[in-house]
Formats: sequence, structure tokens, C-alpha cells
Amino acid sequence: LDADGDGHGIASTVQLACTAPSGYVRDDDDCDDDDSTVNPDAPEICDGQDNDCDELADEDDSDLAGALTWHADTDSDGYVDKDGQTLELVIGGYPERFQLPIMAEAAQAMLADVGIKVEVAIGEWSVVNEPVWDLFGWYNGVVESGGDPVYNISKFAGLRADSSGSGANNYGRYDSSALAEIIAQAVPVSELEARQQIACEAQAVVTEETAFLPVAHVNFVYGVSDRVTDFEAHPSSFYFYNHRVGLSE
Repeated sequence: LDADGDGHGIASTVQLACTAPSGYVRDDDDCDDDDSTVNPDAPEICDGQDNDCDELADEDDSDLAGALTWHADTDSDGYVDKDGQTLELVIGGYPERFQLPIMAEAAQAMLADVGIKVEVAIGEWSVVNEPVWDLFGWYNGVVESGGDPVYNISKFAGLRADSSGSGANNYGRYDSSALAEIIAQAVPVSELEARQQIACEAQAVVTEETAFLPVAHVNFVYGVSDRVTDFEAHPSSFYFYNHRVGLSE
């Protein structure tokens, strides 16, 4: 008999027949035929009962799904410990872009929910070169150099050197030999699709190593006089001029 209709029955009530009677199934492995969420195919969850009929419940079952990871808090201050000390991060930013302090405070609140203490340090732009922060928020002009993907990854991942020896916008001093090897392949390549493929491989490394955390992507709004002719907004940068742009009389 399968009283709860979950496809698993019990051995205490049976019928002999050539074809399955209504409400009966072949399996007799249900451990609670009054609850369709309990059967051998059900996931084990944290609810105090044996959901998958293996005689193990909650943490005692290696198949437990949805369990949370809990971290030590030896001083009971509500924040996670690391090496015996409260884990604390500093998120830096600058006020010239009004979005950055707002996003830093939002990140501070979200991290506090998982037990990570965060200090928000908003100061002048020059502090970006003083790495007293763990995360730094900055505003980027999305894409530069005509939209070439390899150029932009090189710039922001530290592969285009400036006077400090790091990438022009590599504020975190990110360093990856695997990324450098991938980008090096692009030097003799001019064909756009091939460069895009190289950029995708490079981006996979950056993403895997969490070198950068994109938070938002802006949409640009253009105001162009009616006298301007043949102006087309670049799909990924501030603006784009070419030889066709002009002024009508």
C-alpha cells in the first residue's frame, strides 16, 4: 500500500494481483506512509526526522542537504574568528563617486549577517595607493581602447605596467602567472574573434581567483545636438568618434 502517493509503499498492507491495484506499488521501503515528503528518494533535511528512510536523521546522516557551516566565535562578539582573532575586513573607497560609499555600507551589512566584521574607510582617491584596505571599490569607465577585451583585462589585472611596476589600475597588486601566460598569447593576434577567445580564457582565471568583484554595470545617457551628424554611441564605452562624425550647417 502507498497511502501517501509518494511511489513507495509499506509491507504491512499488501494485495496479490496481476496488475497494480489503485494505491498500491511494488516497493515496500517507505518508513512513513502518512507523509509524502518522507521516502528513500527524499532529501535529508534539518527537521529532526529521518527523511530518506536510512535510520539516520539530520547531522547523523552524511546525505544531509542544506546544512549551514558554522565558524568559531570564541569571544562571543558575534563575529567569526581567524587565527584566534576577530576576522575584520576594511573596505576602502572615495566620495567623488557617490555610489561607492553606499555600496561599501551595503557590503558591510551583508557581511555582518554572516559574522564578518567590516570597517568602511572612505577617503581621498590617493588612499588607493596606500593598501591599508582589504577590498577597494572604484568606478571604472567600463571599457577603454575601442573596446578591445584583452587590453582591458591586461590593464586591470596588472599586466600593463606603470611607474609603480603594477598595472595602471591594478590597485590590489593582483599577480597571476597563469593569467600572464594567457594574455601573452594575444601579442601576435589581431583577429577580433581570436582576441575575444583569449580574453574569455583570461576572464575565467580572474573570476576563479576572485581578483575583481563586479557590482554594477552602468548605462550611459548621451545628449547630442541635432546638428551633429553620424554620431553613434559606442556599445561599451563613454563615446566613440570616427571620421563620419560631423556638424550640419
